[in-house]
Parts: sequence; C-alpha cells; structure tokens
Amino acid sequence: MALSKRQWAGIYGAVQWGGETCVGLIPLLAFAMMHKYAGLETALRDEILRCTKGIFYTSQCKAVAESLCQEMCILTVVIAGLAALSVCSIGPNRRKAENTVPTYILLVICILALLAGMLSYALFGAHIAQGADEVTAWVLIAALVASLFLSLEGAILDA
Repeated sequence: MALSKRQWAGIYGAVQWGGETCVGLIPLLAFAMMHKYAGLETALRDEILRCTKGIFYTSQCKAVAESLCQEMCILTVVIAGLAALSVCSIGPNRRKAENTVPTYILLVICILALLAGMLSYALFGAHIAQGADEVTAWVLIAALVASLFLSLEGAILDA
C-alpha cells in the first residue's frame, strides 16, 4: 500500500518538527551537563560563603537554588514563538494554504504559551516563583504539542 502525497507530507512535517525540537533541546542538555559535571554546586557554595562573610557584599545574601525551570521557560518562548511565526506569510518559504479554524486555535495556544513562558521566566529570574515548576512543564508541553500540530497541518495542507 503506497502512501499518498498528503501522508508523505505529514511524515515530512513530523520529522522536520522532531529535528527542530531536538535542536531546541540542546540548551537543556547543556544545562544538565554543566550542572552535573562542572562542579557548579561547589562554586555556588563558595560564592555564598564569601557573600555571607561580607567580603564582596555589604548586605547578607541567601542561597538561591539552581532550577531547570528557567531553561524550560526559554524553550517554551522559543518553540511557541517560532510556531506562531510559521503561520505568518513571510519569507521565501511561505505557507501556501489558507489558515483554518484549527490553525487559529493552535495559534492562540502558542501565544498563550509564549506569554506564560515569558512570565514564568520573569518569576524564576527574580527568584520569586513559588510552586511554578509543574505549571512551567505543562506550558512547555502545550507549546510542543501546538507546535507539532501546526507543523503537521502546514505540511499536509501545503502538499
């Protein structure tokens, strides 16, 4: 049984999305490797000891735990933003098909994920996030799923 042109386009869209997602996960891998093998926990502890002794700072400092969530926020913003841009009719490889109702729904999900990722990054960057780890993971998942379906839809409709 031979695959139709649209089925091949769907496979192509899924493979392309998979490759782009793997490239997008490189910063997450770098974060994990640096924190596991570079001895950053020791360096952070030494910096905190200097801080509390008052060598470099005039006020008392407190320890801030390193979190993977900031990297997840950055990935969410990049993935959701690029997925939203893929719908725009700009550039040499413009989307040929007209936008459909599912396109607009997925676009709204991408924009909401983009905004949530930006706000979460601000919370984690200011070290005031309380219990936002799980929400950050769900927002990243939403961005990934919306991005996947936008990629599949675009590839199939353009075929």
